[in-house]
Amino acid sequence: MLIEARELYRFHHLGGEEVKALRGVDFSLAPGEFVALVGPSGSGKSTLLDCLAGLDDPDGGMVTVEGRPISRQPEAVRRKIRRGMGLMRQKGNLLPHLTVTENVLEAQSVVGRGDLSEVLQLLEEMGIAHRAGACPPALSGGERARAGLAVALAARPRILLLDEPTGEVDAATEAAIVNLLRARCAAGVGLVAATHNPALGKAASRTVGLAEGKVLHA
Repeated sequence: MLIEARELYRFHHLGGEEVKALRGVDFSLAPGEFVALVGPSGSGKSTLLDCLAGLDDPDGGMVTVEGRPISRQPEAVRRKIRRGMGLMRQKGNLLPHLTVTENVLEAQSVVGRGDLSEVLQLLEEMGIAHRAGACPPALSGGERARAGLAVALAARPRILLLDEPTGEVDAATEAAIVNLLRARCAAGVGLVAATHNPALGKAASRTVGLAEGKVLHA
């Protein structure tokens, strides 16, 4: 397995209230699998993605990535494991002072690559080649989402963890992104996408439904 998570619990404290973001969640991801995480806002989708990526620690349970524990490890260990991952978060995926092209090249450099022609092709597939020289503050919400997805894909990772990868895009761009993601999975990449988009749910090989921090179906 690429990822295995067992009995994940995560609690957040907002004021004097305890919010149970994850309540005993089990999850696994195999090579070539395309998993759609579905559920209403606040169901735990983003929290689960953050725990799988080692960006957040569960209060209970453990996540392993390709057999290595990533939960409750030193950041240097987590960072090394994340070199095999492509991450797309709703915020914080782009460096605001770099252009779109520079952001994607920076993501490639983490694994010792730097292929400008490949970057420009990726931006073309995302439908934002015309914004290659723009910095994130100048982009629309949909353009930022597509640039963030390009950053996640840049280093050809074995694992993709994506939060709303088709947010704010038109139907043609959505179809192109779905086809691109399916092609990556066909090549053996494991993909988890948190989404409200029915098109991604239909494209996935498996759908995991969350509500109130619990898995409803998998």
